[in-house]
Amino acid sequence: MAEQFPIPEEKLALIDLDGTLLGANYQVTTPVIYETIEAAQTSGWTIGMSSDTPHEAMKLWHQRFGMNGPIIAEKGAVVDCCGRLQYNAADSEQYSKACTSLSDYFRSQGLVVWEGNPVEALRQGIKIGKPGETAVLLSNQRLASIGLFIREVDEAGDLIINNELSESLVEAARDFYPDFDDIAEDFNRNHGLVIVSRTETTKRQGTLLLAQAIDMGRIAMIGNSLADYVGQDIAMHYAVNDSTPEFKEKADYIARAELTAGVDEILQAFSLAAVDQKALRSLRH
Repeated sequence: MAEQFPIPEEKLALIDLDGTLLGANYQVTTPVIYETIEAAQTSGWTIGMSSDTPHEAMKLWHQRFGMNGPIIAEKGAVVDCCGRLQYNAADSEQYSKACTSLSDYFRSQGLVVWEGNPVEALRQGIKIGKPGETAVLLSNQRLASIGLFIREVDEAGDLIINNELSESLVEAARDFYPDFDDIAEDFNRNHGLVIVSRTETTKRQGTLLLAQAIDMGRIAMIGNSLADYVGQDIAMHYAVNDSTPEFKEKADYIARAELTAGVDEILQAFSLAAVDQKALRSLRH
């Protein structure tokens, strides 16, 4: 297995969340993943996460999966290594002020503003607002970015995406972004979601910060898009099968399965390789 499957020298794997470990509606697609993560960790692997998701929300998933590794949140801007957080406090203050201004503005326009963990609210189908109203779900958990979901409340009280509405509200929101010279806006129209951060914020930056906190060789990065490519100097890359062509081209290994099942496939291979290496060492002695 060690000859057939690429294994990094550091038995540390960071997994992307959306579109990798989680599928549509922020759900796992292969429930056995919980057992597979436990088995990988029992075999000696450290399993953590790297995502654009806020740190507090990632802590929930970290606990649900029973992971034992670090967390890289907000696309690399926040690093949690053994409970110690690293992020830019000055930037965080500017983002907080911008969120307050956005909340005040949307409320002044008669919109329903819900503050909390938007992903959990959408995952659980929480009712927000009345039919015909516009709801803005503003994350109050982000430390180094802004995240907001825009939804229209339909007749059944469900939150639905309205592209025209999203376009107009994002355009208005731009007046309240922090006054950074390298602001980056990631507007995902398919999800009615906009995330605002610094252009320099990347998962590579977060991984390098992690490397400053712990002595590590090349690690494993499991993902589905080019944002999960952090460089061959610090990681080997593993793509689930629903990955973008650009990430697949750079990946050291492409799973046969998509989403959670693809992660499960990769982690099982890690565990098997660890067992094989242990057996080989015992034979040598």
